[in-house]
Amino acid sequence: MTGINIDKTDALKENVPEDLNSLAYSAYRIPDIKRRKLIGSILLTILGSVFLIGKFYTWIDFSYTYPLLLLVALYTLLLSSKMSIPQSQIIELVGKHVEHPIGYYSVALTFKGLLLNPIWTCILYDHKNPPEKRSIVEINSNTGELVGTVFSETLDDNA
Repeated sequence: MTGINIDKTDALKENVPEDLNSLAYSAYRIPDIKRRKLIGSILLTILGSVFLIGKFYTWIDFSYTYPLLLLVALYTLLLSSKMSIPQSQIIELVGKHVEHPIGYYSVALTFKGLLLNPIWTCILYDHKNPPEKRSIVEINSNTGELVGTVFSETLDDNA
């Protein structure tokens, strides 16, 4: 049997939960956009408060604080936060970009670029056991377009 097998006594000794299952998964969801907007709004409120404190207490120099807080607040408000393509549809999309049939796969949500655009990163194996071919495909989670190029290789079963 392949996979991770933990001896029952070792699992009890290390307090490994009984429901820990490497085959279990659930769909990934980006946290609600309101939470990011709330953080940006809080930072802008702090900026306003610091500005008012600076007006009343002129002996405190906040000149470096203003631009720093403003930049962090704007960056937080501008972060990419949409995801139009759910995890349940991604395998159908990536299948169009590989030349071998898909038997096994792993899907993860990664983020690229300065504004952290969500990207589905998929590792795909053919249906043979053990697999003979592997591909890595990245798909933009908003447009469904291929990001970069598809990496494909033939696996050497002697490795």
